[in-house]
Amino acid sequence: RRFNMMRQRAASRRLLLRIEEAQVHAMSPDGAYWVLDPSLRTHTADCLSMAGKLWSWDVLRHIRPSNRHVQCGCRLITASMARANGMPGSDVVQRSRG
Repeated sequence: RRFNMMRQRAASRRLLLRIEEAQVHAMSPDGAYWVLDPSLRTHTADCLSMAGKLWSWDVLRHIRPSNRHVQCGCRLITASMARANGMPGSDVVQRSRG
């Protein structure tokens, strides 16, 4: 029962993040800016390498940000929001993780 509840919460979280991702994609078709959750003290190596950059949707489809680890607080924001807030790295769309 406990395992099923945990699985159900994780599935709900993935669904909400996927909806959020689709909304950002609709408003920002060129790409999205990866923002780390400032309230968390530790992040995965993947999140750290993606953070602070504007990524193309080709890259983001491969990475699948909506399917990150359970405690991940990272978010995607639109390119225009990142630029309006003067976020570093928001002026160039990254087209590969190279």
